[in-house]
Amino acid sequence: MDGAGDAVIRLLQRLGVDVMLPRQKCSGTPIQTYGLSERVKICARFNVNSLLRYETIVTGCASCTLMLKDYPAVLNGRGERDKAVELASRVMHITEFLTKKGDLNIPKRVSHSAMERVVTYHSSCHLRAAGVTQEPRELLKLIPGTRFVEMQDADRCAGGRGLLSSKTMISLARSLSASAAPSRPPVRMWSPPVVLPAWSN
Repeated sequence: MDGAGDAVIRLLQRLGVDVMLPRQKCSGTPIQTYGLSERVKICARFNVNSLLRYETIVTGCASCTLMLKDYPAVLNGRGERDKAVELASRVMHITEFLTKKGDLNIPKRVSHSAMERVVTYHSSCHLRAAGVTQEPRELLKLIPGTRFVEMQDADRCAGGRGLLSSKTMISLARSLSASAAPSRPPVRMWSPPVVLPAWSN
């Protein structure tokens, strides 16, 4: 995710958003993948206590978005779950934030250009699970000089499934061959110059 977090911060600041970076731990996604449920709870408790003081929690990572929204399923102790539910209601992926905050000064799309670049989008599995599907597409349609085209099987696994739990090259190869290879033909059908994924699963 080189530079992605910094880019999100710069974007929000350019839009006049007061950005704060409180202390935080890993959301817990990779830890949960390894079955370390108690460690996940430690991270979740820390993040809930640290982030709950803020009105909105904006993320730039699909996996973190899903995990933060799923904290009510992780923390089920007395009083903990209520806080987790409240936090989850404030979590927004950057694409959600940009499309749903009506007070942001986001430039509208200009007229079509004769030199348009075709752009498509491959849906993130974790972002879909978090309920974020149309927002990335809405933003892509606003980019001047581009034409958004929905790709076939945009929600098919990109091949990343199981990567976090793959301990050997053999299991990794099996995971990739099961999902990545079938996903290539729909993109090649019309060869878009730009294929945009949402970072992280």
